[in-house]
Amino acid sequence: MAANIEFNESKNTYSFYSLKELAWHGLGQVVEEAKTPEEVIRLANMDYEVALAPMYASFIPKGTDYVITTDNGFICQKIDPFTKHVTEEITIPKKGAKVNDVFATYRTDNYTVLGTVGSRYEPVQNTEAIDFIYNVCKNSNVIKPEDVIIETAGVLGKGERIFVTAKLPSYELVGDQMDKYILFTTSHDGSGSIQACFTDIRVVCNNTLNAALKNCTNLQRFKHTKNVQNAMEKGVILMRQSLAYSATASEIFTEADKKMIKDVDVLDYLTDLICTPTEKIDVMKNSVGSVIRGTEEVVSTRKLNKLVEMRNFIESGVGQDTHRGSLLWVYNGVTSYLNNGVKYKDKLDKFDSITQGNSYKIAQNAMNILQTRLAA
Repeated sequence: MAANIEFNESKNTYSFYSLKELAWHGLGQVVEEAKTPEEVIRLANMDYEVALAPMYASFIPKGTDYVITTDNGFICQKIDPFTKHVTEEITIPKKGAKVNDVFATYRTDNYTVLGTVGSRYEPVQNTEAIDFIYNVCKNSNVIKPEDVIIETAGVLGKGERIFVTAKLPSYELVGDQMDKYILFTTSHDGSGSIQACFTDIRVVCNNTLNAALKNCTNLQRFKHTKNVQNAMEKGVILMRQSLAYSATASEIFTEADKKMIKDVDVLDYLTDLICTPTEKIDVMKNSVGSVIRGTEEVVSTRKLNKLVEMRNFIESGVGQDTHRGSLLWVYNGVTSYLNNGVKYKDKLDKFDSITQGNSYKIAQNAMNILQTRLAA
């Protein structure tokens, strides 16, 4: 089944918890009232721990039917199923040996092997998924912990991956109601990192998990190494700051949508964004209406082209009609240009630029200018 939800044989239930809504796959436990973290862990069959076991290489040949122990080692025999005669006999000094620096991850409840990992691997237990979510939201200046509701939790495969989503209180962003979830997922088989992010997708299976990770914001990744707990603590702080920013941004954008502007205000905003004071004076003096011009000796062609491209995204970008003529219209056009208009080398270059590079700096400056205009 595409859902890949684990069936727990000892409990005779599928390992999935859902609040109120029955998932498309129809599996698991659906409850009508939000449960405590301890109850969620139990209902989702996530109440198992993951540990490491040493690995051994077996020297017994494949297809061996019988092994005879001797003083000098082992005799491995292959036997014809019809005649019962020995068809091949191999003598080996020992059955196997320990493999250094390689371990198996396994469930301590049923001893199922989940995967193989290196010596630096540090397991992160299922309970830490919910702990992470509550730690993000425990600051009362962001959201009260009692307002955090675990919506879904599940175990995939044999237990090699788990996920938890919590629904945050809805907030309004310029007239549109926004729903947001915190998603936490980790693998126990060495196949991937721990991941936490914000998403608008309610995760209920393997497919929706993959979709949420592809279309999420503020994605945090943590490696299964000895310092994973410190890394997760830093991730909590970053996501908490993002939540606080979302609440503040909602108020700012609502006010920006009410502030109507003229063509000259658009140009004033853009030149403040990327021009030097000398360049700004030249562009403001030579431009007419929405037509942007500048003196070649003062403003480079490249910068003029960037101003024109930004102006075009403000005017004709996807979704720009919604807030046309407002200060928010300008800001949205700039961010749309940074995401869709700039020509990056590749996807990695785009990610780096938007998250910490030049595009990130321009976006931050665009927000600063927006707030300055609102305060004027």
